[in-house]
Amino acid sequence: MSQEEQIEERNEAVVEHSEPVVKKARVEGDVPVKNNRVSKRDQIKT
Repeated sequence: MSQEEQIEERNEAVVEHSEPVVKKARVEGDVPVKNNRVSKRDQIKT
């Protein structure tokens, strides 16, 4: 597995782990700062 793939794997895990928090925050209309690195990717999906 290349280093790039490993980073991708780790990012997936971070996204997975953060999903519930991000969704909950969206409902409350405010995304916690710690999820900003995830939200860029989420914005592409939504």
